[in-house]
Amino acid sequence: MVIQEDGTPIFSYVQESQQEVTQILLPSLLGVLQSFSKGMLGSIDSSSIKSVTLKDTVYTIINLNVKTPSRKENLFHFVLLTDTKKKSSDIEASLEFLMTSFLSFKKGEFVVKMRINATNEDEFSEFCDFLSSTIDLNSGEIRKTKITPPPGSFIQGMLNEVRGYYPTNIVETWNPKLVSLGNSYVWVSEDLTKREEDEILERIRTNLSSGLFDTIEARVRSQLEA
Repeated sequence: MVIQEDGTPIFSYVQESQQEVTQILLPSLLGVLQSFSKGMLGSIDSSSIKSVTLKDTVYTIINLNVKTPSRKENLFHFVLLTDTKKKSSDIEASLEFLMTSFLSFKKGEFVVKMRINATNEDEFSEFCDFLSSTIDLNSGEIRKTKITPPPGSFIQGMLNEVRGYYPTNIVETWNPKLVSLGNSYVWVSEDLTKREEDEILERIRTNLSSGLFDTIEARVRSQLEA
C-alpha cells in the first residue's frame, strides 16, 4: 500500500482471497502510522525501515518525502502487510523492490502525480497489472532470479543494476539528490543535470570492468526503449 501522510491511500494491492482481512486490518495500520507521527513507537526517518507486529500481522513501513514543484516535501508511507512466519529480511527486500518499481513505473509517471498530490487511486491502478503479471510477491524469488525494477530513467536503471556492488549509504554520498530506499536500492529523487549524471556514471564505472559496465549500460538502454 502507498498512503499519504494524512492517511489517504493512493494505491493498494490485495489478493482477492485477502480483501476482507485487509479491510479489517486497515484501521490498525492507520493507527500504527499515527503512532509513528506522534513518536509513540519511535521515530521513522525518511527511507528508513520500521516494522511493527500486531497480533498475527507484520506492518513493514518505509517513509519517503517527495518534493512538490514548490519544493515542499510530501510524506508518503509505503507499507507491506505480511504474516509473522516470513523472515524480516525477505519482507524488507520485497518492500524495497516494490517501492522502487512503483517509483520507476512507466518512466516515473507516478512520481509526477505524487508531486502534485494526486489522490485518485485509479491514477495508480495500472501497477496492479504489473504486480499480477511480473512477479510473485516472494522475496526469495526476487533474489534468486535477480529481477530488477523497471528503470524510470537511465541513471535510475544503472543504479538498480549495480545495487549489489555498492552499499546504499555510500551511493547516497555521491549526490544529494540520491536517496536510499532501505538497504537495497537508491532512488533519484530529483532531475539531474548532465554534469551530475556524468559524475554518478563515473562513480559507477570505478569498480566495474569496462566490459561489465558496457553490458549493464546496454541492458538499461534496451529496457528504456522497450
